[in-house]
Amino acid sequence: MDTPLECATIINALGVFDGVERTIDVHIYNLRKKLEPDPATPRYLLTVFGMGYRFTDEVKRQ
Repeated sequence: MDTPLECATIINALGVFDGVERTIDVHIYNLRKKLEPDPATPRYLLTVFGMGYRFTDEVKRQ
């Protein structure tokens, strides 16, 4: 999925949070610790500044 998702969209889709966007940030942080080879430089769960997050399964080679 290369389309960014806004935090509000994620919150609404889950339907269990009271709308606090920091909740999503903490969950993304925890997912990165589990999924990313180096959570400090994410390759799969990417932040789209001013928008939200996007998931990509394509790793960009440098």
